[in-house]
Amino acid sequence: MNEDDPTKELPSEQPAKDEIRVVNFADFANEVLSRLSALEQKIDERMIETRPLWERALAEIAETRQEMAEGRKEMNTKFRNLDRKFDQLARELFEMRASISDFDSRVADLEGKQS
Repeated sequence: MNEDDPTKELPSEQPAKDEIRVVNFADFANEVLSRLSALEQKIDERMIETRPLWERALAEIAETRQEMAEGRKEMNTKFRNLDRKFDQLARELFEMRASISDFDSRVADLEGKQS
């Protein structure tokens, strides 16, 4: 061996420590991967469990929106009809007041002629 060989300066136990670190890291990485796989499996199971609930909830929301839209149309129609009826009632009320005023005038004329 050559005297300027830098590997002479390394302690003999250093490679063993590096090997242990690599093995420990590999074990750690394997543990993380297995935990991640277990977590992914749980998520997939939960999605399978909750998907029908969400689909039913979304369908009910859409149905409720449709019912509300139909109800709104029906209410608008009824309000328009009610508005027309109030207009008609107001016209009839004014006509009755005019007739009453006319009758009052005629009664007053008749009473004036009798006296």
